[in-house]
Amino acid sequence: MPDLRTSLGLILFIALTAFGANVSMFQGHENGRVKSSDQVDVELFRPHPRGALFYSETWGHLLQFEADNVILIVAFQLHNVGLRRGNLNVSAIISDGSAEKIFEVNYFTPGEIKIVEQGFGISAGDHRIELDGDRYRIRFQGKKIQADFLCSILAGSFQLGDGLLTFADSEDFAKLTFPVPWAEAEGTLTYNGKTRRLKGWCTMTHDWQVLSPARVMNRGRAFWLYTDQAVVLMDKLTSPALQGQWVQRLLLAERGRILFSSHDFTLEELDPRPVPGGRVPLPSRFRVEAVHGEDWLRGEIRVRRIQQKADVMAEMPGFARKLVEMFISETWAYLLWVDFRFEFHQDGTTRVIEGVGSGNYIESVKTSP
Repeated sequence: MPDLRTSLGLILFIALTAFGANVSMFQGHENGRVKSSDQVDVELFRPHPRGALFYSETWGHLLQFEADNVILIVAFQLHNVGLRRGNLNVSAIISDGSAEKIFEVNYFTPGEIKIVEQGFGISAGDHRIELDGDRYRIRFQGKKIQADFLCSILAGSFQLGDGLLTFADSEDFAKLTFPVPWAEAEGTLTYNGKTRRLKGWCTMTHDWQVLSPARVMNRGRAFWLYTDQAVVLMDKLTSPALQGQWVQRLLLAERGRILFSSHDFTLEELDPRPVPGGRVPLPSRFRVEAVHGEDWLRGEIRVRRIQQKADVMAEMPGFARKLVEMFISETWAYLLWVDFRFEFHQDGTTRVIEGVGSGNYIESVKTSP
């Protein structure tokens, strides 16, 4: 993607750049019980560079440190925007509940990027991501932010079916995967002159796509819900071109294996309330239900507080904002802390899954026709 000079709204918004009409989603995926997915699959980590102008590929990392009130987002993004093809942007954003925007991005040309041929690893300058067996390393070394985390992978790599979204009216496509659905992250984070040692959770997604700018998602919900014994991940995205259709994924894993997945679940938004300083209301709770055969997941997510909010359009570079405004209206992003409680039924047994997680709520302001 082009210039990423801003903060929360743009980072989260770019992660949702996506789809259009007549879309085919996740062919071959069966809702419900996951029969086998307990291995780290290096193929879901590796890059797939292409020459198309609108190619981009993102390794997105969300690290959650609830005890320290810190959410860290690190993104490595290959793209073809600029004088050369195959550029890399490496960005980090820290959300610690303060009003301060703590954000940094570094730009690299093809000659400055190293991609390992065996296994997986990408480095540029002092930034690096790499896979070493069942451990994954994230290193961001900027002028304002330094982060160095080693992640112990707790659940195998996964994608829903073929992971693909394809379009009947063009050769555009997107592939969405979970190389690291759940890992325990431990390391150091330095900013504002202070170094903190942190321990928490991490999820890494890897998405690659060739999509025209007309296919921009302006509405999205995502949740990263962790406990010591399980993780629930879910997201759902849409755009005006989809005419009410949502692209959605849900994944439940315990230590060692994926248990349950769905592309056809219900996320009901309840009790919307105005947000001071924001232009769109935020539901105070969400009801979740996924029933497939004899297996089911039911429960509720409650918003604890808004960690950070952003006017997505205002934080975009001028040229990007004007392009996006051709297709969507004013859009807001809210980064959240949430409490959750689910009941999960499988093999005749019902268990409770509850804890604290994070969420991202992106919505456009309604405008008159």
